[in-house]
Amino acid sequence: VPHIIQPTVTCVHIIQPTVTCLHIIQPTVTCLHIIQPTVTCVHIIQPTVTCLHIIQPTVTCLHNYYPTYYHVSPYYPTHCDVSPYYPTHYDVSPYYPTHYDVSPYYPTYFDVSPYYPTHYDVSLYYPSHYNVSLYYPTHCDMSL
Repeated sequence: VPHIIQPTVTCVHIIQPTVTCLHIIQPTVTCLHIIQPTVTCVHIIQPTVTCLHIIQPTVTCLHNYYPTYYHVSPYYPTHCDVSPYYPTHYDVSPYYPTHYDVSPYYPTYFDVSPYYPTHYDVSLYYPSHYNVSLYYPTHCDMSL
């Protein structure tokens, strides 16, 4: 069950530390989470939780910014995906390839549900902590 609905916004999470974040990073693409790198991130970030990034340092493609750091998306080979803060990092979302989710303070840290990209997931390393969905405040997501 990937979804738990409770009015008090509490849930019991199933945690697996090997879960990978599945969001794409494109600094010139707008998304529901954070619009541009200069915009304050509205997400609740666990500073000590690290997203497992997909990194391909030897793959490059042409782009407007940091051309030597842009990487081809494994899901969308025609896309160049890069983090505005960490150009060698990107996370691909099979459902929302134009979305990204980055904290301005901790650019490499975030938890996003692969099945519900608009929902927050609990910390991979801190099961007692979770983030409430931005769009569905009464929902919590379980970590895969």
